[in-house]
Amino acid sequence: MELVVALGVGLGILALVFPALSEARTLAVRSVTQSNLRQIGVATHAYTQARSGKLPDSLPAEVGRYAWLNLVRLPRDSELGDARWDGFGQLFANGYTDTGEIFHAPTVEGEPTWTHDISYRWATPRPDETEPLACSYDYCGDLRWESDSTSRRRHRRIDDRYLVLATDAIRCPNIGGQGGFSVLRGDASVLWCDRPVLASQAGMLAEDDSFPAIWRAIIDAAH
Repeated sequence: MELVVALGVGLGILALVFPALSEARTLAVRSVTQSNLRQIGVATHAYTQARSGKLPDSLPAEVGRYAWLNLVRLPRDSELGDARWDGFGQLFANGYTDTGEIFHAPTVEGEPTWTHDISYRWATPRPDETEPLACSYDYCGDLRWESDSTSRRRHRRIDDRYLVLATDAIRCPNIGGQGGFSVLRGDASVLWCDRPVLASQAGMLAEDDSFPAIWRAIIDAAH
């Protein structure tokens, strides 16, 4: 009888402790992701200040391949030529950050995505690479999502807090299991958006055709 009571007490304690541990882990994952985005924001500001406000180019944004907005290095292409840095990858290539680790968020389960193989690909890029190098955050450059034409650009200052530069909503749905996502704004601030439905659907719906609508919803949530 005493053993049964002891087991019951032990199970009760575990039932109280496990949710707390899980919440602590998910909050830690969110903290790492937001720290990464802040560092990316600072590096982006330094990049633009040296280029009269010009943001890093994003070929996928230019040509409408929105599912590729998380690429930091494009693969070798018969038309484009050798593999090359793109989007946020230009921050690393031009020395505005000395590590690619900030571009890789831990998984919802807390597992690292910054592996030895990924680290090697950042440190040793090859012009003949045929596989793209992706990161955890989608970067849209200065693409004007409210326009039907991808050739029209937004004319906004980089420090505009309403300018959404990047998000973890697409590649890291429900980051930290918290039912929301983070966005990096033009003033280098990072905002948590408590939007469970959008957070759970953004990654599943983010195809080239639906991406503009998804991104507009993310922008609305960030305002």
